[in-house]
Amino acid sequence: MEADRRSDWFIRLLVVTLLVQCLLSAVRPMVSFRALALGAGSLELGALGAAFGLVSLLLAVPVGGWTDRWGTFPVLVLGVALNMVSSAALLWIRSIPGLIASQAVLGVGQLCVAVASQTLIAKGRSRLSYDTRFGLFTVTVSIAQFAAPLAAGVLAGSGLAERLPGRADAYGTSAVFVASTTVGILALGVMLSMGARRTQRSRRSAAQRSRRAPIRQVLSIDGMPQAVVASAFVFTTVDVITVYLPAYGVEAGLSVETVALLLSVRAGGSIVGRALLIPLATRSDRRYLLGGSALLSAACLLAFPFVDVLGVLVALVGIAGAGLGVGQPMTMVWAVRQTPPSVRGAAVGLRIAAMRLGQSAIPPLIGAAAAVSSMVIIFLAMAAMLAGVAAAATSMPLDQEDRQEAT
Repeated sequence: MEADRRSDWFIRLLVVTLLVQCLLSAVRPMVSFRALALGAGSLELGALGAAFGLVSLLLAVPVGGWTDRWGTFPVLVLGVALNMVSSAALLWIRSIPGLIASQAVLGVGQLCVAVASQTLIAKGRSRLSYDTRFGLFTVTVSIAQFAAPLAAGVLAGSGLAERLPGRADAYGTSAVFVASTTVGILALGVMLSMGARRTQRSRRSAAQRSRRAPIRQVLSIDGMPQAVVASAFVFTTVDVITVYLPAYGVEAGLSVETVALLLSVRAGGSIVGRALLIPLATRSDRRYLLGGSALLSAACLLAFPFVDVLGVLVALVGIAGAGLGVGQPMTMVWAVRQTPPSVRGAAVGLRIAAMRLGQSAIPPLIGAAAAVSSMVIIFLAMAAMLAGVAAAATSMPLDQEDRQEAT
């Protein structure tokens, strides 16, 4: 019974994660459609994406510090509330600058939820191991990312927006924003239901912290720089696939439907990889598991541009997605296992900042290199990043039992 009560917060957190990620995955593409309806061009669309990511990059480390000082619950509530408010505001926004501002708020909300959720998973007491917790967490995120855009597309095309007084638009986005706001309200309700006991624990825990941990202190922890770099490389590889596979498909003569299929298979592969991590982590050395999954994905991506058989392409991108699906939660576990509880929020914030930096800087560099050579360089670059992850995995700490986390 005690173990079940300890796991209750985790179940509720997974529900909040599912709802928030559904909101994000539905809203972001619909904001682009709303901007197009307002006459936006590529520059304005780029500004929308930059507003979401750049503000998160700048605030990731401070939000980690806030989580360490104030506790996870207040930061989680703030993040869910910001997501809900941003979604609701989109029902009234009818200008490009307003959309850009909404995406900045949405990005900050997503950042608060991500940092606080991962810190809570790392610090919370549960009968489940780190690997199981982070595996289930990332599976939940993947399911939402896979399903929510499809549902949003169906809702936008249903004609429901035309029935909303004063809310009709060319692409039916208002119906999605109403639904996403409702989802945000549900998420906030579930979040608040976690409240009283966890708020008390957060305050007691925060009261024990006398000062903010400097980033140098976090980076001085053995293995932390490698964990941060590995996280950034795995995350950026997924982003590069999403951004550049369509461009490669055009050059290689693949249809839009084929590229969409490959991207869906990649996402599905990641769900499978994250699900498999839960049993694999209990039977394998983490260093070999992370390094092996990274090298497997690297080999598939290296082979991809030299294959022209659709069935083989599907298999390659599916296996690569599974390897990347293993890598993302494992780098989360690596980062939190290395740090003492008092600075885990700062460590999570630093990890997310590195991921955002990689997401902002590496794809343009790879694109510039491809412009003066060929699209094959994109796959070589991704393979090189994953080889770096495998090399970094050799510095992971030896496996230890997670029994202390259940006590």
